[in-house]
Amino acid sequence: MDSPGTERREGVARPKPDRFGRYEIPQELLRFDTLMDAALIVLGVYILQAFISTGATDAAARVSIVAWVVAIPLLAFLVLLNRVQEAFRYTSIPWYLVLARGLASGGAVAGFGAAVWHLWMPASLVLIASGLGGLLLYRAYQARLERDNAEPARG
Repeated sequence: MDSPGTERREGVARPKPDRFGRYEIPQELLRFDTLMDAALIVLGVYILQAFISTGATDAAARVSIVAWVVAIPLLAFLVLLNRVQEAFRYTSIPWYLVLARGLASGGAVAGFGAAVWHLWMPASLVLIASGLGGLLLYRAYQARLERDNAEPARG
């Protein structure tokens, strides 16, 4: 039996909005998002510090610097927004929040990838291959979980 705030789609219980388009805020998700955003901020600061202190000026270093300069402030504000959301029970998911999260995460990925490219280009190709492998693993296992948790057909 599903809880009142969920719906079944493809056999898996997923959160659904109430009649006002709001979602209940899972506190464990906020804590995880905050931890991940803070970890990306730390990674970005370390990479920027290394580039600034060495005076790296090649194209990969510049791409990394720009990507981190975009990502770090957005990540910081997303951490602050998570702290604000902890005080509330419901949230909506506006387009600008989705955009900010996408830009922050994308900037962090691009910044890290460009930093690895700056160090050694073949390593960045391995990073890309590993990331694609991880994405395929994630999708395959998610499909398996949905299949394993599907409700049996009633006849």
